[in-house]
Amino acid sequence: MLATIPLRWSASWLTLVALGLALAAALAVYLRRPNLPRSAFPFAAAGLLLLILAVAQTSLLLPSAGRVTVMVDLSASTRSADYRHRAELDRRIAELLGNIPRRIIFFAQTNSPADVPGTFLPDLPADYTLFAPPSDGPVLLFSDGQFTAPDFAPPTYVALDAALNRPSDASVARLELRGRNVTATILSHGKPRQLTFTGVAPPNQFPITGPVVVSAPLADGATQVVASLNKLDRNRWPENKSLSLLVAPPLATQRWWVGSTAPGGDWRSLAPANLPTETAQFLAPSVIVLDNVSASSLGPAQQDRLVQYVRDLGGALVVLGGDHAFAPGEYANSKLDTILPLASTPPLPTQHWMLLVDSSGSMNDATAGAGSPT
Repeated sequence: MLATIPLRWSASWLTLVALGLALAAALAVYLRRPNLPRSAFPFAAAGLLLLILAVAQTSLLLPSAGRVTVMVDLSASTRSADYRHRAELDRRIAELLGNIPRRIIFFAQTNSPADVPGTFLPDLPADYTLFAPPSDGPVLLFSDGQFTAPDFAPPTYVALDAALNRPSDASVARLELRGRNVTATILSHGKPRQLTFTGVAPPNQFPITGPVVVSAPLADGATQVVASLNKLDRNRWPENKSLSLLVAPPLATQRWWVGSTAPGGDWRSLAPANLPTETAQFLAPSVIVLDNVSASSLGPAQQDRLVQYVRDLGGALVVLGGDHAFAPGEYANSKLDTILPLASTPPLPTQHWMLLVDSSGSMNDATAGAGSPT
C-alpha cells in the first residue's frame, strides 16, 4: 500500500528527533489543556506535521508532463543484449513507460538522426561509445555502460538487461613472441572452445575452458603465427577470435675490424679513415674492433659515432693495444678515452704540496735550551 503513495522521504535521525518533539508537544498540550480556541488545535497539528515532513526532506513524485527520451546503445559491446531484438525492446519500453510520450534515439559514437530498422538491431559504426543525451527531459537508458560518464546529464534511469551481465564469448586478447615461444592470452566465458595455432611446432591445438595463457614453441622457418578460436553457432564478435603476428627473420649482424691486420673470415675490414659517420650504419655491427688505431686517425664525427654506438646503441667496442693506441695514440682527453674502462694516462694528483725553506740570517740565531743550537 505504501509503495503506491507517490512520496519520498529520508528516514534520518533528524526525522526521528522531529517526530519525538512533535509527540512531546502533543502530550504537553493534552496534559496542560491550554485555554485556546478549538480551531487552533487543527492548525497546530498541521504545523507539526509539516515540520516533520520538512525535516524528512519529503518530496512528492508527480508524473512528468513532458516526454521521455529512450537512449538505446548499439555499440559493438552490446551485441548480446536482449534489447537488440526490436520486439523485445518495444515490449520493455511499453512495460516501463506505459502511455508516457517518448522518443527513441539510437547511439554509439554519435546519436543516430533516424530510426534503425530491422528485427535485430545492427551495430552503429563507432570507434568508441559516447553517451550524449539531450537535456530536455528524463532519459531511459538501454546500455552496458561502457562509456565515460558525461559532465552533465538529465535524470537517467537504466533498464537492466540480464544478457549483458556475462555474455558467452571467447577472444584472443594478446599474441606475442617470447624468444622462441609463441604465447597467446585467451579470455573465455561460456562454452568450451578450441585454440588452433599455425606456425608452431606440434601439437598446435589446445582445448579452452576458461581464461588461460597458452604457449607453444615456434616452428623452424615460420614467418607468421596465427592463433584462432573455433566459431560457435552464435558468434557475436567474430573480429576477436583470431590474432596474427609476423616473425622477423634472424638479424644478420656484421663484425667490423678497424686497422691494418684483419683476421679474415666474416670480418669486414675498414681503414680508420673509412669508418662511417652516419648513425644508421652503426646498427649493422654487433662488435667493432680498433686494432692499434690512434685517436688522431679518427675524425671528430667518427669518434662521436663510436661513443654513440657504445652508450646509446649498446654496441661492443674492443680496443687493442699497440704503439698507436692508448697513451701513444693520444687517447688522453679524447672522446674515445671517455668510453674506455681504464684511463690512457695516470691521473694527475688533485693536491700539491709546497715546501718553503727559510735561509735568511735570522735562522743562525741561537735557540733557547741546552747547547743553544741554531
